[in-house]
Amino acid sequence: FFFFFRMYQNTDSDSVLTFRCADTTTNLYIDNVDLHSIAFATPSPTPPPLPTADPEGWILKWNDEFSGTEVDDNKWNYDLGTGANGWGNWELEYYTSRDENVRVENGNLIIEARAESYGAGGTAYTSARLKTLAIHDLYGNNHNWTYGKIEARMKLPTGQGIWPAFWMMGADYADAIDWPWCGEIDIMENIGSEPSRVHAALHGPGYAGDTNIGNQIDLTGGQEFKDAFHTFTLEWDPDGLNWYMDGILYHTVIPTEVPGIWVYDHPFFLIMNIAVGGLWPGNPDGTTVFPQQLTVDYVRVFQKESYAVPTDPPLGVNRLVNGDFSNDINGWALSGIDGGVGSVSNIAGELFVNIANGGWGGTYSIQVQQTRLNVPMGKMYQVSFDARANAARTVEAMVAMPGPPYESYSGPKVFNLTTTMTNYS
Repeated sequence: FFFFFRMYQNTDSDSVLTFRCADTTTNLYIDNVDLHSIAFATPSPTPPPLPTADPEGWILKWNDEFSGTEVDDNKWNYDLGTGANGWGNWELEYYTSRDENVRVENGNLIIEARAESYGAGGTAYTSARLKTLAIHDLYGNNHNWTYGKIEARMKLPTGQGIWPAFWMMGADYADAIDWPWCGEIDIMENIGSEPSRVHAALHGPGYAGDTNIGNQIDLTGGQEFKDAFHTFTLEWDPDGLNWYMDGILYHTVIPTEVPGIWVYDHPFFLIMNIAVGGLWPGNPDGTTVFPQQLTVDYVRVFQKESYAVPTDPPLGVNRLVNGDFSNDINGWALSGIDGGVGSVSNIAGELFVNIANGGWGGTYSIQVQQTRLNVPMGKMYQVSFDARANAARTVEAMVAMPGPPYESYSGPKVFNLTTTMTNYS
């Protein structure tokens, strides 16, 4: 099957290719999905020049110098409690917003991990985790950024089982986009058993957790990060990300290097915390001294006046990840709404869509999607795919917005499937 459409505007960063298939409970199989440009229309606009006042073009957009007497609630929110499975890492701490765990002293933010019983679960440790994302208010008055220079000057805690971090998560994580689809950028992580080393990492679909894209840098001459302040910087633009420690570049990732989907062209929010225990650092032992403090001198976010549109693939290049399903189901997910229930799996190199309940919302109750499409205006595109079903049925395909106003860029296209694997376009 195939269909054509012309783009008269740029997609937003969360746009999807979706197959709507909930009008019947007949299961279907999909393979060899391809989305590529086939013709140019008008050239992409040239971005305006950067301002000349700053030689590097950086403009301060947001900062906290911690010059007051308490944490600024207009800038920081808190994660509280133990999270699911210790925030997904089997951590041992209970996060609070108490002065004992987070406060401003002498021009610095103090995040303090303590050995004490706290909370309904009787955890043995407390700490704090600050973030710039406000709960229930995704794009309102929050502090989220797409691209920029993000920087903090910090003095780190130390000890077995201590895990300080300065990092970012995709802001759509609060809008039901699962990790790692939302993206995670670890600007600085340290495990206290490595007092002279910090890590940088990138987590996304196909390269998350133990398979993240990371690197590390070490202090020399017996120095440790607990003894003095150091500056940790991320420079991020459409062409990639660069990590620095005290101005020394030690990690770079560009879109063409990731073994999955690039999910870093949308808003992210900041997080700072000390975790205690967990899968990576291990748990505290008899050598660990409490309390431990992460001391923050400042956090600053700079941006350029404008950013170039992300590099567009040449004509004919598939814009989709894992369209032939040679890498399990990486890059694809099933969305069930209005009673729609189903699952996707890889059977012999085909995406198998198992529909348990078609729901009551029509075709959109079950959708098989690949998100994070970047489909700019000015070209015509072709979508093609192979599909079959257990019995004759229809399927609806389109390129569209995943959220309000749910605009369909391509318009919905309906295809008649049979029990024979057939190419549609």
